[in-house]
Amino acid sequence: MEIQSWVTDLREQGYAPNSIDHFHEVMNAVMRTAVTWYKLEMNPARGVQIGRIKPVRKKWALTTAQANALLERLKLKPCTMAVGVKLPKLEAKKTKWALTPEQAGKLIGAIRSFKVKVLVALAIVTSMRRGELLACRWRDFNEQEAAVRVTQAAYQGHIDTPKTKAGVRSNPLDPWTLALLQDWQRQTKRSRPEDFIFGTRKGKIDNPSNLLQRYVYPACTAIGLGRVDFLTLRRTFSTQAHKQGIPPKTIAAMMGHANVDTQLLYIQPLEDAMKREAASKIGGSLSRFCTDDRQMTISWVN
Repeated sequence: MEIQSWVTDLREQGYAPNSIDHFHEVMNAVMRTAVTWYKLEMNPARGVQIGRIKPVRKKWALTTAQANALLERLKLKPCTMAVGVKLPKLEAKKTKWALTPEQAGKLIGAIRSFKVKVLVALAIVTSMRRGELLACRWRDFNEQEAAVRVTQAAYQGHIDTPKTKAGVRSNPLDPWTLALLQDWQRQTKRSRPEDFIFGTRKGKIDNPSNLLQRYVYPACTAIGLGRVDFLTLRRTFSTQAHKQGIPPKTIAAMMGHANVDTQLLYIQPLEDAMKREAASKIGGSLSRFCTDDRQMTISWVN
């Protein structure tokens, strides 16, 4: 039975992703029973690629007025049992942080694997997500234009489209990162267009946890840093890009965010030096419009 073709047909017919996933689970259970009871040689539903589940309908929530109107229409009274209940303050278990340029440079220098050095550098400079980095192929690397295209992403070893529509993008490379990629392309034995840039020796998608455990974490320990993961690298890009005055829309486009405000989640608390620099820049801009030497007087109006 061509179950993979059946699943593909369901997707083309417009069935909801969750429905397809449910159909496959039922089929998988039936085939498992056939293997056990009727000595079927193998379960044909096993290993079928479902693809990443994407919601068909946009998620939304009721406003307070809508909720009250719905309850009134249903002739139900709003529940007030939870009113006044105080919940404990939610606190993150791990402190979110970002690398400084100096820390990033030391980290890259301390990583033993040249492949992982290039991966970390590319993650910081382009803000590509973990899955986007692992699914990136040499055909996505445009050496002439000094850019890397993001067209796919890896999810638990499977290839699919990026997280959002905005995730399909092309990110430029600076000369230093471009040179690193060129060096890695010359060194690796798998440099054909269809090969993964950061694949395994056998040409498979590498395991992100293995890369961190074997190379990144030991490098962090060697230079006295806390553990750096892929989100730390994205926060580093976002924080440093804002610090350098890059326009928010440009940052959002490079990070693959459909909503400009999403990038704010990755920015770490401003340092006093950054606040002072902001004040100096704004004050310097205002001072250019003062054409005389007289001191300006600010009057407070009650």
